[in-house]
Amino acid sequence: MDSGETFCTKCGTKVITNNNQFNNPNKKNYWFVPALLFIGFITCFIVSIIIGIIASPTGNNINPILNNISIIIYRLGMLLGLLLIPSLFIILYISNKNTPEEKEELNDYINNKNNNIEDRLLAAYIGKNYQKISQKKVSIPAFLLSVFYILYRKLYIQSLIILAIILASAFLSTYISIIIFFTISIISAIIFNKLYIKYSKKQIEKIKQQNSSASKEELIKKCQKNGGTNIIVMLIVYFIFSYLFVTIRMLTMGIIHY
Repeated sequence: MDSGETFCTKCGTKVITNNNQFNNPNKKNYWFVPALLFIGFITCFIVSIIIGIIASPTGNNINPILNNISIIIYRLGMLLGLLLIPSLFIILYISNKNTPEEKEELNDYINNKNNNIEDRLLAAYIGKNYQKISQKKVSIPAFLLSVFYILYRKLYIQSLIILAIILASAFLSTYISIIIFFTISIISAIIFNKLYIKYSKKQIEKIKQQNSSASKEELIKKCQKNGGTNIIVMLIVYFIFSYLFVTIRMLTMGIIHY
């Protein structure tokens, strides 16, 4: 009976191909929870703006009832936004926590000498969710976590540049900051996987150049060490960024003073 698995004709070792590598049909998808929160957050944000415009089309005469509704919806959106971030971090951890079977499959693929060495190095560098990142065009985590997912994947310089832009927008308006953050989320979702694969390959080439005399196994270990993810750094930067962003907004709005 054909099991769909491929074996080397010479040594009998199982070869993990693109069709059967890392498949886990039983793994649950938790992303619908933050996705609903994100949609609710954006919807409340847009609706509050529309009602605010209707309440005061000229900027002078304000309809108090519509204005209060706009404020309530805006605050509801902020509440959903506050719930969104911690839920994203929790689900990011859960969804990226490989099961023992997935870890074994990934290690089998990396250590299988019948597979292309460049693919093995790439899988070693990317680590968690290698198949999804290498095959899917759209990244849901990048869309929901935006710049923080980029940071999570150890693209530190790129992340800090984007965070600096968002912080600078905090001096202007909360709405502008949200629009910029949302725009970054959309762009990240579309281009992250492709750019991350390209970035990973460049980093692998640097590792190979810096360790020209190293064996394939040594290169794999160095790729695993340099690549992968770092949730600790992401959390630290997130809390620092949140503190700075809120402080800037409160100073700009005159709620607090130097």
